[in-house]
Amino acid sequence: MPSPPVALDRPGRTAAAVPPRPARSPTSPKLALAPAPPHAAGGHMSLQDVPADVLGLVFDRLDVRSLIRLRQTSRHMHAQVTDLGIPSHLRQHPVHHLTLCPPAREWPAPLLLRHHARIASSLSSHRLHALQIGATWPQPAIPVMHLSAATSRLILGVGGDLVVHALHAPPAHGAASVGRGVAYRVAPADRDTTSDIVGVHELRSGELVVAQFNGVVQRLHLGAQLTSTAHYAHPPGSSLHTVAGDADADVFLTTTTEAGGVVRLWSARSPWADPAAARLPGRAWSSALSTARGTALVGVQGAILALDTTTLTRTRALRGHADKSAPYALVFPAPGVDLSAWPHTHSHTLLSAWHDAYLRLYDLRVPAPDPVVRLHDPWSDAAFYSAAYVGAHGVAGGQAQHGLVGFWDLRRANEVVAREQAGPLSPAPASATVGVGQGAGGERQGGTGGGFTVYSPGGKSSPVYNLVGEGGRVWGTTERRAWVMSFDGSGETRGGLVEDAARALPQPERGAQRWTRGRGRGRGRADGRVQRADPFTPHKSGHFREVCMGYEHSEQGVTLFETLEAE
Repeated sequence: MPSPPVALDRPGRTAAAVPPRPARSPTSPKLALAPAPPHAAGGHMSLQDVPADVLGLVFDRLDVRSLIRLRQTSRHMHAQVTDLGIPSHLRQHPVHHLTLCPPAREWPAPLLLRHHARIASSLSSHRLHALQIGATWPQPAIPVMHLSAATSRLILGVGGDLVVHALHAPPAHGAASVGRGVAYRVAPADRDTTSDIVGVHELRSGELVVAQFNGVVQRLHLGAQLTSTAHYAHPPGSSLHTVAGDADADVFLTTTTEAGGVVRLWSARSPWADPAAARLPGRAWSSALSTARGTALVGVQGAILALDTTTLTRTRALRGHADKSAPYALVFPAPGVDLSAWPHTHSHTLLSAWHDAYLRLYDLRVPAPDPVVRLHDPWSDAAFYSAAYVGAHGVAGGQAQHGLVGFWDLRRANEVVAREQAGPLSPAPASATVGVGQGAGGERQGGTGGGFTVYSPGGKSSPVYNLVGEGGRVWGTTERRAWVMSFDGSGETRGGLVEDAARALPQPERGAQRWTRGRGRGRGRADGRVQRADPFTPHKSGHFREVCMGYEHSEQGVTLFETLEAE
């Protein structure tokens, strides 16, 4: 009898005999087999086969450049990224805009994403335009600034005047441009500097609460003429130092010097009602108000006091640099600022500018009174007078000398905190470029790599008294002028950033007397020197180039760069 056939499995080996297949009965039911997935034949799965919920998780891990490139690969991915990926990215990485036209919520999602991508790229590569707004003021002043999205105007308090610049919408999607300024006289021209404006807050009705150093606080309506609609009574003889308001509520905060220091919380709609008041341990250098958080903040020597907005009772104190420094600016994140990428921060973060040349960032959820990170310009020991959030992940600080404005990316600060928590002997991450150390009081210290500093237009020897950050722009003032720095490319179009009617004339100033410090930051004195405060750099072709210098933050040396020349 012949042996059964064998199947060769490998040379030199034989497999077991395969039994014959039994015959199927004619009455056996047929099995219905499910169709093979599209990728089964080739053994690979493409993104087109991934369920939408899983695809959303993939999109959430991509940066802007990767999303845009993926959108261009096929029609299917174009639709998926447009409908799912881009809206999700915009929700997770919001940017607060004040001058965007139309408002960001009315932009097509892909167009808004490209706008945000340009801002982020310009911040990382320090590509910006810097322009002066309006004419140079005839006398040095300690100005105040308010930027309004509701009424589309830039409001400056300069001495005893209000200077209002209208913001005009561009012909297409983009940021508004600054128009010519209109001046309103608040204090009589023959008054001294004690009548200077020290605070401006816009109410939801569009009226302004304007406070003067001599204690006069009034509600004003800006029309063809300036009209006073209410007065808020302060004790006679008390100097008013700071004013803080909340855009979501018609309340505002004032601090005065009487009895060592007093803070008051006013209702703008009821000027006849007595405000809530509380005694301070000393002079207030700065203040901030957030009714949504139920918190009022007052900066005093060496600390930031948190007060309940209902009773003005102290709830906690944030620590600075012992008693040797004071906070000159306190800034809450605006709605939409994305700090979620930094694990210690979200909407409860507080940014502060201090006299000891550090920006300090606090997390109000943390019970400890110390900041979670601090930032410093390695090539300047000047005090910080102002601070602002910019873009999706950035902060800026205005310094006390030479009109300097420093910029930092908080995602780099995250690397500082992660390295310190890992321990002093742990290796630094390969991407970490920020110097690390321990500051006074155990503060986490950072602020060398990943940042840069820019000289503001014509800001020679002057502090940066105000900063307002929004979207891809930073607005600021020095003692003789207002200016704007733009990272959104609006300076590439003629009149796209500052219109011709609001551009400063390219003429040097003569005989400007320099003041070292002023009323808001201590006793002021003139040093007797006369200087030329010319914000323009002569170009070899004969015209004036409106550019500013800047330098990168690096411990290896100074790397200089120029801002872009605006059209």
